[in-house]
Amino acid sequence: IPQQTGGGADMKAAYRLFTADEVTHQAVCTPHWQRTRAVATGLPRTYIVSDFCVLSYTSHVKTQGLGPILDPEQLGLHQLNMLAVNPETQRPIGLVHQHLYRRVLRPDDETRETRRKRDLAERESYWWIEGIQAVGRAPSGCQWVHVMDRGGDVFEVYAETQKTQTSFIIRAAQDRLIERT
Repeated sequence: IPQQTGGGADMKAAYRLFTADEVTHQAVCTPHWQRTRAVATGLPRTYIVSDFCVLSYTSHVKTQGLGPILDPEQLGLHQLNMLAVNPETQRPIGLVHQHLYRRVLRPDDETRETRRKRDLAERESYWWIEGIQAVGRAPSGCQWVHVMDRGGDVFEVYAETQKTQTSFIIRAAQDRLIERT
């Protein structure tokens, strides 16, 4: 911050801004998300492309609230980004949602089977569902299509798109038998 502000009064003002309780990720991003949603509402179809990125803070030793990212030795956060795209122009409109998650280190003896027995809200696959819920239903006359990689290929994600009356394009993680009715 001292390098960016040049020090002095600007530096003190920046520190006051960043330590203010009302300056949160949600508060800063909400006006952008609302504007993006307003633009998307004016389109007949919008793709909502979702993916995670990893934010590494391993070298920031004083940072608190981090979790393992790529391996237990590396610390950071996972960020879900949900980008609205106009399929006609193939151009991004903006983010409709973004959320930061802290991964919890799993016990060494945990198997795939025991992970699946955990409550859905405790599994990382729930992060996709929370994103769909945050975006919600498209307004009347609009179609919102959630686009996800194979991380979104879980039954509960499909069920959530059905609840929110949205569509989906999801890369399958495993072979599926699909029956159209």
